[in-house]
Amino acid sequence: MIPFPLNNFAVPYAVNLWRNNETTRHNIPLSRELRNSSFFLEVNGVRRPIYALKRMYRLDLINEYDDDFETSCTLFEFEAA
Repeated sequence: MIPFPLNNFAVPYAVNLWRNNETTRHNIPLSRELRNSSFFLEVNGVRRPIYALKRMYRLDLINEYDDDFETSCTLFEFEAA
Protein backbone atom coordinates (compact mmCIF):
# COMPACT_ATOMS: atom_id res chain seq x y z
CA MET A 1 0.00 0.00 0.00
CA ILE A 2 1.35 3.42 -0.88
CA PRO A 3 1.46 6.05 1.89
CA PHE A 4 -1.08 8.42 0.29
CA PRO A 5 -4.88 8.79 0.32
CA LEU A 6 -6.56 7.34 -2.76
CA ASN A 7 -5.77 9.44 -5.86
CA ASN A 8 -4.14 12.25 -3.86
CA PHE A 9 -0.35 12.09 -4.03
CA ALA A 10 0.09 15.62 -2.64
CA VAL A 11 -0.85 14.78 0.95
CA PRO A 12 1.09 11.88 2.50
CA TYR A 13 -0.24 9.91 5.46
CA ALA A 14 3.10 10.22 7.23
CA VAL A 15 3.86 13.77 8.32
CA ASN A 16 7.59 13.52 7.54
CA LEU A 17 7.41 11.25 4.50
CA TRP A 18 9.52 13.53 2.29
CA ARG A 19 12.68 14.74 3.93
CA ASN A 20 13.47 18.19 2.68
CA ASN A 21 17.18 18.76 2.94
CA GLU A 22 20.18 18.26 0.69
CA THR A 23 21.67 15.41 2.72
CA THR A 24 18.73 13.15 1.81
CA ARG A 25 19.10 13.77 -1.93
CA HIS A 26 21.40 11.35 -3.70
CA ASN A 27 22.42 12.87 -7.02
CA ILE A 28 22.37 10.68 -10.09
CA PRO A 29 24.92 11.72 -12.73
CA LEU A 30 23.33 12.94 -15.96
CA SER A 31 24.36 11.27 -19.18
CA ARG A 32 25.25 13.46 -22.15
CA GLU A 33 21.83 12.84 -23.69
CA LEU A 34 19.98 13.81 -20.52
CA ARG A 35 22.09 16.94 -19.93
CA ASN A 36 20.73 18.33 -23.19
CA SER A 37 17.08 17.45 -22.56
CA SER A 38 14.35 20.06 -22.33
CA PHE A 39 10.61 20.43 -22.85
CA PHE A 40 7.95 23.09 -23.22
CA LEU A 41 4.25 23.23 -22.36
CA GLU A 42 1.58 24.12 -24.86
CA VAL A 43 -2.03 24.69 -23.81
CA ASN A 44 -4.68 25.79 -26.31
CA GLY A 45 -1.99 26.83 -28.76
CA VAL A 46 -0.09 28.96 -26.22
CA ARG A 47 3.48 27.87 -25.62
CA ARG A 48 5.09 28.30 -22.22
CA PRO A 49 8.85 28.64 -21.61
CA ILE A 50 11.24 25.84 -22.28
CA TYR A 51 12.32 23.89 -19.21
CA ALA A 52 15.78 22.32 -19.03
CA LEU A 53 16.77 19.38 -16.87
CA LYS A 54 18.75 20.73 -13.91
CA ARG A 55 19.43 17.54 -11.96
CA MET A 56 18.20 14.09 -11.18
CA TYR A 57 18.26 12.47 -7.75
CA ARG A 58 16.88 9.79 -5.46
CA LEU A 59 15.25 11.04 -2.28
CA ASP A 60 15.33 9.19 1.03
CA LEU A 61 11.89 8.50 2.44
CA ILE A 62 10.98 7.84 6.05
CA ASN A 63 8.03 6.13 7.67
CA GLU A 64 5.99 7.25 10.68
CA TYR A 65 8.72 5.87 12.98
CA ASP A 66 11.45 7.94 11.25
CA ASP A 67 12.95 4.82 9.70
CA ASP A 68 14.35 5.03 6.17
CA PHE A 69 12.90 2.77 3.54
CA GLU A 70 14.15 1.98 0.06
CA THR A 71 12.36 3.18 -3.04
CA SER A 72 13.16 3.18 -6.71
CA CYS A 73 11.70 6.64 -7.19
CA THR A 74 13.80 9.07 -9.22
CA LEU A 75 13.06 12.78 -9.19
CA PHE A 76 13.81 15.04 -12.14
CA GLU A 77 14.32 18.72 -11.34
CA PHE A 78 13.73 21.20 -14.17
CA GLU A 79 14.18 24.97 -14.38
CA ALA A 80 12.93 27.56 -16.87
CA ALA A 81 15.54 28.07 -19.57
